[in-house]
Amino acid sequence: MAKKKANILDFSAVCQEILDEYGTEATATLKEVISEAADHAVALISSNSRKRTGAYARDWDKMQNLASVSGASYTVYNVAHYRVAHLLEKDHVFKDANGKVIGQWKGDGVIADAQEKTEAWLESEVRRRL
Repeated sequence: MAKKKANILDFSAVCQEILDEYGTEATATLKEVISEAADHAVALISSNSRKRTGAYARDWDKMQNLASVSGASYTVYNVAHYRVAHLLEKDHVFKDANGKVIGQWKGDGVIADAQEKTEAWLESEVRRRL
């Protein structure tokens, strides 16, 4: 931002102009950083996912949502294995036809861990850039 010179009568207008410039810069920066954060989340989930065949880990992607106030909103999702993501993430039990518990699955929490790390990364990156 360039330095502005103004007399006391134009002070309000100059302040408003400076704030408008900052708002425009901040919005553009947020759009860029949020897109990078979605890429960061996809990379974290892909690298830490189970890799029996590798298809589940490869199929993570991001999708831009409809326009929001900041102009940037993304959803990270698994393209082909979306039904399995919840089962691998959370603990659950196996039951037989009679409802008797026959086993238990321990979830790995990869998605929640990636969300926490991405939120921390996003906050630090926004602070750094603004």
